[in-house]
Amino acid sequence: MPTPAKLTKDKAAAVALRPETVEFFARVKAFLGQRQDSERLYAELCAAAPEAARRLETLSVEGDTERKQTTKTVDELFAQANAVLGEFGTRLEAAAAACPGDVECKVAPLKRRTRVLEKMADDYADEKYPSQAVKDVVRGAIFVSSIDAVMAAYDGVAERFEVVRVKNRFANPTFCGFRDCLCNVDVEGHICEIQIHVTEVKAIAKRSDSHAHYEFFRSYFAGNEATVVAQRMDVLERWNNGGVDADAVLELCADAQANEDELRA
Repeated sequence: MPTPAKLTKDKAAAVALRPETVEFFARVKAFLGQRQDSERLYAELCAAAPEAARRLETLSVEGDTERKQTTKTVDELFAQANAVLGEFGTRLEAAAAACPGDVECKVAPLKRRTRVLEKMADDYADEKYPSQAVKDVVRGAIFVSSIDAVMAAYDGVAERFEVVRVKNRFANPTFCGFRDCLCNVDVEGHICEIQIHVTEVKAIAKRSDSHAHYEFFRSYFAGNEATVVAQRMDVLERWNNGGVDADAVLELCADAQANEDELRA
C-alpha cells in the first residue's frame, strides 16, 4: 500500500476537525497501551516455554481447509448442529482434560438462528447455498494458562477430531495484539469451531475493551494486512514516543477516512 499523501495545511486542519479524528486521538493511547501489554505478556509466555512456542509459531493444517457444510438450507444446518452437539461437547471436554495447569472448557449454546441468518446475508450472500459457509453454529473453547498447554490443547483436539482448518492468531495476531487459535473440526460431517485461548491474554483483552478498539481502528489498518499494520503501527508508536509530529498521524487518518468515504459513497 502506498504511503499516505502529504497533507496541505488546510487539508490537515479539515481532517483534524472531523469527529472520527477527534475520537481517534481520544482512543489511540489506550489502544497502544493495551497492545503493548498484550505483546509483553505473550513474550513472557513464550520465554517460559520456548519449545512449545516454536511449535506454535508454525502450527497449521494441510488439506481441504475450505471444506464447507453439506447443508442447503438453514433448517438443515440447525438439524445437523443439534445432532452433533452432544458428541462435540464430549470430545472437547476430553481434549481439555488432557491439558496441564489450570484449564477451563466451555461448550456454547448453538449460535442464535437470527445471527446465522444475518451472517448468511452479510458475509455469504454470493454463495449458492449460504448456509454451507457458516461453520460456527456449534462452537466451544478451551482456556489454558501457558503456551505448553496451548499445544497440549491443540494436540488433544487433533487426537479427537478431524481438524480441517486452523486460524493461528498466536502466530498472526490481530493489529490489537490479540492472540488465540481457531480450529474448524469435522464432527460426523458437520463443521464446528473450537477456540483455544490463554486465559490471561483473554483477560487483558476484556479489561482493555480490545473488541471496541478493534471495531474502531480496523479501518486504519486495512483489514489486518501485515505490511500495512506494521507501517501504520510504526507511525503511531513513533508519534506516541515523540518521534514524529501529529501531522504524520493526520496523514494516516486522512488516508483511512478517504477509503471509508469511498465505501460509503
